[in-house]
Amino acid sequence: MRQCAGVVVRRLINARDAAALKRSSLSVLHVLPIDGFYNVHAFDVRKLGLADLVRAWPALNWSLFWHVIGQERKKKLKKGELVVDAWMALAVSTFVHFEDDDFDDAVQAIAERSLDDDKEVALTLAHRIYVHSGSQPERLATLKAAVAAHKHLKARLAGLLNPRIQASTNGRPQDRAVIKPRFPGCRIDRCAINELQRWAIAAWTRRLRRSS
Repeated sequence: MRQCAGVVVRRLINARDAAALKRSSLSVLHVLPIDGFYNVHAFDVRKLGLADLVRAWPALNWSLFWHVIGQERKKKLKKGELVVDAWMALAVSTFVHFEDDDFDDAVQAIAERSLDDDKEVALTLAHRIYVHSGSQPERLATLKAAVAAHKHLKARLAGLLNPRIQASTNGRPQDRAVIKPRFPGCRIDRCAINELQRWAIAAWTRRLRRSS
């Protein structure tokens, strides 16, 4: 079933079909690399090339990122914990990947995300990219400007820039926890497969009509 789901999603991505950005597709893209970590002998999901396809489509990469954050948040909510760090999505096996040139989009997400916790996630992602891209002064200025009007985010950025402040004031345990690949035995819901198949058929039908 994993291979079937992956093939369907790959076709949607190749066609740049909007269905690839829907929850069912994102759920498959979320589960496949995690499940593959534990079931690599059954089928190597890397052969589908989904990681490269996700990276090549920024809208999909971002949609998958926020989907993973949302799923992590649901799990943590049961324990009364928050998800306020991009690391929560990047530390598990995932197709999500960010490069230096994603910095501006990460900063933009600080302003655009409606949930304060998401704004904080976007800030930590932008800071991570800032650090990995050489800590350029102009990018630091951009980060500071992005949080200037938000007291909590301003304090969070100060903590990120000075880890000693983060540790001695309001650093959150889940930000520093060691996260290991989990969810052994994850399975892709059959309803999601059926929905993906309907979208795939509709996508190919539209392509055939346009080419005729």
